[in-house]
Amino acid sequence: MSLRILAYFLPQFHECPYNSEWWGQGFTEWDNVRKARPLRKDHHQPRVPSEGEFDLLSVSEMERQFSQARSAGIDAFVFYHYWYNGDRPLGRPFDLLLDSPEADIRFSLCWANHSWTRTWRNRRGSLDVLIEQTYGQNMAEREKHYAYLARAFADHRYTKIDNSPFFQIYIPEEVDNLSRYCDELRNFCIRENGIAPHIAGTVRKGSANLDYLGAFDSVTLAQPTLGLFGPDDVFAQRPIEPTFWLQLRSKLLDLPLPLRRIIYSIQDLLPKKPAWHDYDQVWQHILTQSRHAVDAAPKPLNLTGFVDFDNTPRYKKSARVMDGFSPNKFEGYMRDLSQLACKTENQLLLINAWNEWGEGMHLQGDTLWPTQRLDAVRRVSNAG
Repeated sequence: MSLRILAYFLPQFHECPYNSEWWGQGFTEWDNVRKARPLRKDHHQPRVPSEGEFDLLSVSEMERQFSQARSAGIDAFVFYHYWYNGDRPLGRPFDLLLDSPEADIRFSLCWANHSWTRTWRNRRGSLDVLIEQTYGQNMAEREKHYAYLARAFADHRYTKIDNSPFFQIYIPEEVDNLSRYCDELRNFCIRENGIAPHIAGTVRKGSANLDYLGAFDSVTLAQPTLGLFGPDDVFAQRPIEPTFWLQLRSKLLDLPLPLRRIIYSIQDLLPKKPAWHDYDQVWQHILTQSRHAVDAAPKPLNLTGFVDFDNTPRYKKSARVMDGFSPNKFEGYMRDLSQLACKTENQLLLINAWNEWGEGMHLQGDTLWPTQRLDAVRRVSNAG
């Protein structure tokens, strides 16, 4: 088995009824991207796509993008999948892809299983649930999800590990009765397709209890989230020390919802400032975590790198921004990570992301670096 590089793909860039209702008629992520403004003189915002804005309701446009990715050594896109008991915000691009079996695009799915809130707008917005994730309260509801996934898994273009379709769950610790969910999905797919999926759980933080990972066939390290906030040894069993801030946060979350709304509204009135993070330090932390994980992960490991990060388009003056990105640095760090990924059982290397323009994580070119990010991936792929 040789190293395969996958890139996360956000199906946000098209008009859909959900976004029109929640954010305004005709809204797409491009609205946020265009409105971004620099937070200091050397801040690279707004980011303008070098090939122009695109609409993902075009299969030919998705094919064009995958052709670019494949020429850089990327084996497949990982589409974020949204499912709320049959409601599917942002689902139309992937549906178009499934309905076009001749389209030359390789893919897998990552279930973004969080509830949808107004977090982008302000702190109080995190309490405004637009569509709640309930995971299916009965077998009939859950089987609707399994049937949709089984159809996707059966597609000849779907990414497989040892002939099993590769499916990731973004926040597994929040899934109601996780082991049951994974077992039901496997059994349903065996009945429908004759083979169970390879289910990977994403690890987004260090924890005192990682027993939930037993439900999975492999684990994926979420980056740059872990690089920003996680311990060096992600899989070490450790007590969680109840620091003052953890205790305060716990008490805040226990308050009645109306009172929390008041507190968050007061927080929103306070002066806002961005959080700047050193790009090199975050990547060094990722590499340290990955070295530990290669030896310590309780299941086969899927490593993840990231391009850059800057969510100014979404959070404006409250943004979180990486400081010090360059395509050359990105290439060097990805080369180091690819060498570690080659030591893992699955030999997958995930990149966050192909087109996360609202968070500044995009391999697609902008007017400052039209081709350099993809050129870096191409050289890493050729070296591996």
